[in-house]
Amino acid sequence: PPPGVWSAQEIADDVVVVEQRIFKMIQKTLREPAQPEKAAEVAGKEKKLIRAVLDRSYKVKVPEPMEPTGQAETPEQIAALFQQVRAN
Repeated sequence: PPPGVWSAQEIADDVVVVEQRIFKMIQKTLREPAQPEKAAEVAGKEKKLIRAVLDRSYKVKVPEPMEPTGQAETPEQIAALFQQVRAN
């Protein structure tokens, strides 16, 4: 791919990285006590977030911790990592 454009393998790697991080964040959040007062702070933001995610006309640079890691060299290795993340 041209500079600044990810290959299919880099995209798959990114999916694994993001799912690993999101899963860890969810686990951490679930261990903490509930904070019902936060509901008011985020009210209405869900629709805005969904619109932003679905709008592919605007490209956003991924934060460094979410960039592809190159942790797998073959499609089979990426598939195994993906399945491992989903199994946890």
